[in-house]
Amino acid sequence: MKNVDEIKQHLEKIEKLEQTLVVFEESDELYLDVLHKIQGEFDEIGDLALNAFRELTEKIRNVGAKTIDRRIKKLSSTVKHSVNEQIEEIKDELKGE
Repeated sequence: MKNVDEIKQHLEKIEKLEQTLVVFEESDELYLDVLHKIQGEFDEIGDLALNAFRELTEKIRNVGAKTIDRRIKKLSSTVKHSVNEQIEEIKDELKGE
């Protein structure tokens, strides 16, 4: 999935940014800058994950709707077949009397 690859790329960026944190002291303005960039990467991951979730939800709905539609279309022939079997059983019972 495209989203998974993009998320992996953002995670790699986060990992690299975290490695640069050791160079700076917490009181350093650049330390805060790096933290802000890390936060931005996590924001991107959140957006990508939400979009992937929406896409999968839509796909699940579509597959479910198609499955239900197919089963509804088969229902009338299934009922007809079942009724015909019952009618034949009743006829056989009546013949046996």
